[in-house]
Amino acid sequence: MPDSHDTEYFDSLIRRIREEAKEIERQNPAIAATTKVTPGRTVSARPESPVALLSADAPHIDDFFMLDDSQFFEHAYRAILRREPDEPGIENYTRLLEQGHTRLHVLMWLRRSEEGRRHRATIGGMCVASLLFIIDRVANRLRFGRFGRAPLRLYERHLFRRNRYFMNINQMLTAQQENILHLEDNLGNWRPAVAGFKDQLQDVNKSLHMVREDALYFRQSLQLASSQQPPAASRSPETTTATTSNIALDAYYVAFEDANRGSRDEILAKLAVYDELFDSLQQTIQGPLLDIGCGRGELLGALKQRGIPAEGVDANPVMVEQCRQAGHVAHHGDALAHLSSLPSDSLAAITGFHIVEHLPFDTLFGIFQQCYRALKPGGFILFETPNPENVLVGSHTFYHDFTHRNPVTPTSLQFLARYQNFDHIRVIRSNPYPAEAKVPGNDPLTARVNGHFCGPQDYALLAYKPVRKDAA
Repeated sequence: MPDSHDTEYFDSLIRRIREEAKEIERQNPAIAATTKVTPGRTVSARPESPVALLSADAPHIDDFFMLDDSQFFEHAYRAILRREPDEPGIENYTRLLEQGHTRLHVLMWLRRSEEGRRHRATIGGMCVASLLFIIDRVANRLRFGRFGRAPLRLYERHLFRRNRYFMNINQMLTAQQENILHLEDNLGNWRPAVAGFKDQLQDVNKSLHMVREDALYFRQSLQLASSQQPPAASRSPETTTATTSNIALDAYYVAFEDANRGSRDEILAKLAVYDELFDSLQQTIQGPLLDIGCGRGELLGALKQRGIPAEGVDANPVMVEQCRQAGHVAHHGDALAHLSSLPSDSLAAITGFHIVEHLPFDTLFGIFQQCYRALKPGGFILFETPNPENVLVGSHTFYHDFTHRNPVTPTSLQFLARYQNFDHIRVIRSNPYPAEAKVPGNDPLTARVNGHFCGPQDYALLAYKPVRKDAA
């Protein structure tokens, strides 16, 4: 039997797990509706029909893509027409679905019917669907055929996929809550069970985060693509296919970064190694900082909190739009072209986190040239990249990213900075493997092995533009 200390420790773990589960439920009310634990310490059974979980007063577009066809019609009629479905209506819409129309078509037709207009039902999240429905109608009038229906089908396929993930995660969370109750009744076996459960819960959190980010990215990509493309009549099939492909690739890369670079909070925690540097910049603000490859704007937000003026530039239009919505100044475009357009001696600092390894050398050379020109005297550059001095990074983890070109050594980056006339050059190494990954031992050989295999996974080049002697 476990002693009192073990029991207290176990109870604290259970409390933490419950708090994490509650946070998932808070962020996803539909999950909470299907996984509530009753006071009698049993997990409630899942209703036979998901329609019982859905609200007719405040429906959301996601609600209609976790149901089979009969349940879909039932919920659509209740939510939009405020009544039960009739047989002729179901037969008509079933036939249209079989002919290649989508559930989004059915929802829009119901809303635009005389009965639907009378009830004026509001469905959350229908903005993108409405826009694509209009494009679909224009395409049909212009005799684009089934090609004009492609964006609407693509969006519906995305909704089905996202809600399939959602329901799978819901089932996992239900099973995990049952595990909590089982653990409380079986203290003798709690150690391995809790460890495994915590890993599963972390996986659930990562999956939920990926689904949310993927959905947000997909919606914003469609909105941007729709606003930037020419009218449907002048658009070629090749253009639409290329746009869809670019959106899919960009969405993959955003998901990859989320999974491998970490969440916003994790990235902000890693930026703490540069606190002293940004504190010095805060005390001597002489102009804005430019963050090349600003991504979701984590650094821009951290600098804004310090009162440091900062701007970003990124080639991904959705990332730029997210930065702008967060209140940051962000430019969409090529980093080298943007730097070249800036006045000389106009920036206090230039940063670039994990961009060096993506660039061909002629582009990197040009960026260092333009950085030196655009910086004020006394300004600095800070470029972070994976550290190939760590054998595991240089031979393995670096190549997880298909867009990485080659590792860049600290020596080569230092020489490039020196060649471009920067001075006070130094390397800041960070993000080592955790202590438990190291080989046990205190002898010199063990220390050397740990240094090569468990040392810093990233390094940053810090270099300054010299202050002119006449200004000193």
